[in-house]
Amino acid sequence: MRRLWIVGAIMFSMVGVQASGAARQSASGDTCAAAGSSDTYTLVISLPSGAAEQGAFAIGAQGIRITSIKAPGNQGTFSTKSLPAKTTGAWLLSGSGAPPGSSVTAAVKTSGQVAGSFTVVPGSSTSDGPSVTYFDPIVCEVSKAVIPSSKFTVAPRASYAAAIGAWHLGVDISGAGTVSVHELEPTVGTPGSKQQTTKSLVHSRTRTLKSRGTVTMTLRPTASGIVALRTNGSIKVKLLVAFAPKGGETASKLIRLTLKK
Repeated sequence: MRRLWIVGAIMFSMVGVQASGAARQSASGDTCAAAGSSDTYTLVISLPSGAAEQGAFAIGAQGIRITSIKAPGNQGTFSTKSLPAKTTGAWLLSGSGAPPGSSVTAAVKTSGQVAGSFTVVPGSSTSDGPSVTYFDPIVCEVSKAVIPSSKFTVAPRASYAAAIGAWHLGVDISGAGTVSVHELEPTVGTPGSKQQTTKSLVHSRTRTLKSRGTVTMTLRPTASGIVALRTNGSIKVKLLVAFAPKGGETASKLIRLTLKK
């Protein structure tokens, strides 16, 4: 009976120690927002005015590894030691920590695309990794920025405008952005001779539209184009048409046109 009492006392003591250790972790009150894609993200961690000074921020995300962290405004070191659960990297501030009411911006590199959110665990103000006391983890949602579409279509033919002596080419774009038309100038010569670039037959053109719609590109003949038009009755051109959506990736198409009056 005495043996059972001793075992029960030991188990109660162990539970008490675990509960005591768990109690040291508490809410920091911090908030966080993240933006980025692929393997590059920016996290902004904001400390409330009533927060304790903080000097460590451990970061993780499901299924990926944190490969580097940099916080230019808060000098420190990147660490992968003595980290809390669900984190794989930490930024340990050197010197004084981040004061209440401030924010820490961290540039984070990962081993892959983050799906949904990061886990951020703020810690006490210290540059000694093993002695950091970490607070409760917070969720840092990655904003779902919409990448502008770069889709566009080019009219199959250009219409001649006699009043201005040029051709109009319609380009339909999916959103705000810039359309450019540039003639690809062919080279002439044989493999054994020096290659020479022929002169453009139409001028390059660039136009910007503030919304989706049709951009009318005016193709004006150059001096060489006018001569070719008079000689042949038409000019054949190979054009590179490009669309650069605002905030998006540029797309381009190669088209061939025969321009007649």
